[in-house]
Order: sequence, then C-alpha cells, then structure tokens
Amino acid sequence: MSQITLYGNSCKTKEQYEKDGFSIIENSDGTVSLYAPNLDPLTYHETKPCCELLGYTFDIENQKCRWALDNEELFKVVLNPEGNSSTLFSVDENETCSLEISFDYLFVFNCDDLRNTRAKINNIPPNVQSGIDKLETALNDATVQYEFYKNIIDNANEVPYVVECLNPILYNGLDPNINNYCLTETGLIQWEIIIGADNYTKWFDSNGTDTETYTCSDVQSLVNAQTTPGVYYTQTCDYTIYDKEIANKTIQENNAKLEYFESKKTQL
Repeated sequence: MSQITLYGNSCKTKEQYEKDGFSIIENSDGTVSLYAPNLDPLTYHETKPCCELLGYTFDIENQKCRWALDNEELFKVVLNPEGNSSTLFSVDENETCSLEISFDYLFVFNCDDLRNTRAKINNIPPNVQSGIDKLETALNDATVQYEFYKNIIDNANEVPYVVECLNPILYNGLDPNINNYCLTETGLIQWEIIIGADNYTKWFDSNGTDTETYTCSDVQSLVNAQTTPGVYYTQTCDYTIYDKEIANKTIQENNAKLEYFESKKTQL
C-alpha cells in the first residue's frame, strides 16, 4: 500500500489532496468534507488558511469550510481591517435589502509564543510542552473519530426488526393502510411464540428478511395479542424488512474502526 501523507500541519491544494487519493465533497448544506483514501473523515481543511487555499470560504462563526452559503443565515462578509478591501452587492429592481453590521474579532497568535507561555505556566521545558501539545492533538483527533463511528453504530442499533403483511385488507383486525410493524424487544419474544422456535431462528438469522417463515395470519395474531399500544410493536414504523440487515452490515463494517480509535484513545 502506498504511503499516505497526512496534512495535519500544513495546507494543501485540491490537486495535492486528489493526487494522494483524498476526496473533497461539496455537501448539500454548503459545507465541504474531506476524506482520506480509506474514507475516514478528516478536519485538516477546517481552518481559514487551508479552506481558502482550496478555493472555498471559511465560516468563522461556525468554524466550517463552505462552498455555498447557508440560505437560512444572513449573508456574512469578512472585510480585511488593513488595506482597501471591500465587497460589492447588486440589487434587483423589485428586491428589498437591509444592512446589519456587527463585529467579530479573530486574533492571530504565534504558536511558538503560545507554546512557550504554556511551558512557562506549567514550569516545563518548551520541547516537553510541544510533545504534550502533539499528544493532546492526537487524542482530540482520536476522540472525534471515535465519536463519529460510535454515532454511526448507535444509530444502526436503533433500527428494529420488522414484519410485514402486503395484503392487510384481506385480514380482519389489520389496518389496510399498514404493511409493516416494527417489533420491540418484548415483541420479539411474542413473535417467537407465534411463529415457533424453528421459524423464528430462520427469520432472525435472515435479519428479518425471510418472509417464508410466517404469514399475514401470524402478523394478525401479533396485532391481536397487543392489548396495550407500543408493547409488541411501535405505533409508527418507518422501516422496511430489509433495513435491519443493512444496519447490521453497517455495524460490522464500522465496529473495527470504532475499536481501533477506542484503543488509540486509551494508548494516548
């Protein structure tokens, strides 16, 4: 595998990123995402110099690199306090505009000065403080990556098992407008009782996609057994019988990455 250059300490152009196999994505919300060749999300571009080197605009307030403005927000303009910088706006005949002025301050510090000051406060040599800073940065990066994959897995774990009846109108007691039922943990136990242990094992091992293991009559039995709303199945179900399989694959694909960054956090 070719070596991947990480750009943690310097800004690179689009061409340099793409040459190393990185991907730059312009998201629908106007932000810009950067991905490593293995599709891990990165944040190296989310600084003002690096964002602008890529040809984008840096949102100072939200600390995001943007290719387009958020339509829900006011149009923000950053003017250089030094020199003769300005911004021109064009207004159509039937367009009404207003101008609001506020001030945000961006302070630029020399990193070495900050590091030396921290070293003096902590009563340690500057080179030791530099090593601590690098470890803190690595820990923060690992934490961000860990939370990213944890969120993916947590969301996937929330996907329920689903049973369906495609012809509910033919069965008494079934709502003709409902095809799918999202089972609760208690509902899984009741479902095994209804379709039997052997069929339940086949159905469960298929992540709920094997519709040959039950009939609409079984679904009707589940509906009739629920005397209290939400005990065996939820009141609404926005999932299909295939979503649990997709969720489990997502967990398998991301679990190793989650464990890696969890281990990295522990080591740091």
